[in-house]
Amino acid sequence: MLKQFIDCYWYLEKSSEDVVELHPKLIANPAMHLIIAGQEQPYLYSQDVSQSAGLGCHLLHPASKSTQLHHSHAFSIIGVKFLPGAAFALAGLLPQVVVNKVEDFNNKQMCLLLQAYLFKGDVEQQEVVRLLDESLLPFCQQVSINKHYQQNQHCLQLLAKNKTIKQLAEQLFCSKRTLERNFLKVTGLTLKQYQTMQRLELLVTYLYQQGQQKQNWAEIAAQFGFSDQPHLIRYLKQQIGLSPNNYLNQRDLTIDVYGDFED
Repeated sequence: MLKQFIDCYWYLEKSSEDVVELHPKLIANPAMHLIIAGQEQPYLYSQDVSQSAGLGCHLLHPASKSTQLHHSHAFSIIGVKFLPGAAFALAGLLPQVVVNKVEDFNNKQMCLLLQAYLFKGDVEQQEVVRLLDESLLPFCQQVSINKHYQQNQHCLQLLAKNKTIKQLAEQLFCSKRTLERNFLKVTGLTLKQYQTMQRLELLVTYLYQQGQQKQNWAEIAAQFGFSDQPHLIRYLKQQIGLSPNNYLNQRDLTIDVYGDFED
């Protein structure tokens, strides 16, 4: 039941002695994350000139642009990564998606329960998973999955196979307009935004895996469907604010909030 709405659970910890990138950038991401932290644990995120700050448990909504994470302080957090569109179905647990938003999690009772058990310091991983399952399962069991969410799940499966919007509509037996309207209704994102996020993740992961070796940007542009090298450069500058070479020098991106490309 949980797998219909939840991608994974994750854990991230940083001590004051750890030497890590203090301000990594999370690339545009279609998933909502519930982040469980201690009541006095501060959080801070930046997007362009705006900032979101607070304490304790919070929700990181899908983002259509890169988000800077501020990890200058020691922290210990547990997260729930929901599938795109899960908030549409889990209305009793999650708010409606507002792209590029960070907000406090309003289920205080659930937060207090999880905080009391999950941050004791001696809890086994299996016990953490059990507690999360027990806390989230009642909300999932109350859901009556409607046709909009079902179509969206099928759409996501086809998008993972790099289907075009036209192919999606044909295989889901609906018009492109109906498909796009339903996808936006459920996920808070347009199909084009989602496909852009897919391509960016694949591209940045590829660049990361190439190491420091010199790149043939014309070949990479062709491999990822760009018309030419300048098109690739413009795309990356728009998405992450860096040219390809500058990214390879800085390497300050992460594809997900809970880890780097090797985890």
